[in-house]
Amino acid sequence: MIFRIKMKSDYTVIGVVEKQRTNKTAIVAVAGFFVLAAVLALASVSGLSQGELNISNNVRAVSSELKLEFEKVCDSPDTRYVVAVFEGTEIVPCVSGPATDHWENDYAKFEAAIARCVKMSAHPIAFAIYNMPVWNTDAHHEYTTYPTFIDYVAPGVDMADIYWAGTYLGATKLAASCVTTSVKIDTIKGEGAMKTTCEKMGQDETMAARCESIENVQCPYEGDQNPCTDQYCVKAVEGASGFADISGNFGDECCESIKAWCKKGVDVETKRGCGNFAHKKIYTHHCVGTYESVEVSETILHPVLLAEKAAAELALFEAEQARVLAAEQAAARVLAAEQAAEAAAAEAAEAAAALAAAAEAAEEPVAER
Repeated sequence: MIFRIKMKSDYTVIGVVEKQRTNKTAIVAVAGFFVLAAVLALASVSGLSQGELNISNNVRAVSSELKLEFEKVCDSPDTRYVVAVFEGTEIVPCVSGPATDHWENDYAKFEAAIARCVKMSAHPIAFAIYNMPVWNTDAHHEYTTYPTFIDYVAPGVDMADIYWAGTYLGATKLAASCVTTSVKIDTIKGEGAMKTTCEKMGQDETMAARCESIENVQCPYEGDQNPCTDQYCVKAVEGASGFADISGNFGDECCESIKAWCKKGVDVETKRGCGNFAHKKIYTHHCVGTYESVEVSETILHPVLLAEKAAAELALFEAEQARVLAAEQAAARVLAAEQAAEAAAAEAAEAAAALAAAAEAAEEPVAER
């Protein structure tokens, strides 16, 4: 499910102006304002004076493809993220990834996508929209998805790169006007990074606790004699802060209890917890053992990656064609050899038959005259 609210601070200004004045001049004017604001803010942080800055008056544009990909993420609960980076003088979409029930794995893929995409850019800066799922309560029965604008600046980036990116900031935010909140990140942390990013969203006073529950997965089952009260499951999670926090297998007895509770065709209204995220994380991680290794395919969007993919596919096609041709040629050689052998055998048989006939004729007595 996707929940949207009007953005606060600078994002509200963008949204309001875009609705009230949809002509190109108004949008460019707003974008220009944020270019100036972004660059001046960076200047104050770096200690440079305005006189030392050479700020271009030109407002940079972003591609229509970028806006389209941003909107796709906001509108689709099946898409988790899209990452965009600089390609020459444009900001282009790089990769997008699907949404799965494994939220932490989705975020890890997102971070890997940022690292991969910025390596192809002359400016190690990325912009993205991430559909951030957050539990409504720690019961883990319902969650809200927040389309979130994320800008990433790699550690140690030269200020010239930041100024360059600042000239694109307004147009990029306009392209991402479908989001509900924004977050800045400057590191790719790995474990725990999703919770940290979630906490920066600050949608309401309960957000920190809701973000905390992303990692704190309690037993989701409800009802009489449910697996949460099973003696084997209780023993399996003894000492853990959450039902899914420990590593390893729960054991056959506990897993059989969960499997029986959530058997096929179960009434999820009377046996709560069988169809939600927590069950999938608990059962597949600790009983089936496939949850942590789930693999998903990203959609490649960057022109360089698309060219590499096309070249790789062409190489595979040509290699397959060469393999087929080589196999056909080998088969033809084998067939030719077999035919030659058969012909030689036939010729030898004919010669042998001729010799036998000649020998038999020689042995016949000569008729008297």
